[in-house]
Amino acid sequence: MDEVQARAFAAAATQATDEEDATALLPFLDSEDAMVLTTAAMLAVVVDSEKAAPLIREMMSTTEPVRDLLAIALGFDPSTENVEFLITQLDDKGKENAGAVMIAFSIITGISHEKPKEWVQWWSELPRRISTRPR
Repeated sequence: MDEVQARAFAAAATQATDEEDATALLPFLDSEDAMVLTTAAMLAVVVDSEKAAPLIREMMSTTEPVRDLLAIALGFDPSTENVEFLITQLDDKGKENAGAVMIAFSIITGISHEKPKEWVQWWSELPRRISTRPR
């Protein structure tokens, strides 16, 4: 998945969340199998993030083809645990999903940084509470 596709998915997921209607996600159901899994994960976060987020974090460690999409899904549940997990994805040089993680942070904060190290610095300078943009 390239950055344009990831951003399109993130925009559709934001719309689905804001409108509490999954219609915006329907076009992704006909694409790659990874999209279907992630769409399901995104819907789970919207419905019950407390139960879904730990499963998504676990899936990211074992399901390589969908890591980018799962990282974006975590952006819709801005808990401290998820942000800390996503930060580790930026620190781990073996991971190749930094672009998706940065998109997740943009969803959480409403701001944008160009480089992973800028997000790591953002987190290190933040008090241990998360201020997210209004939904």
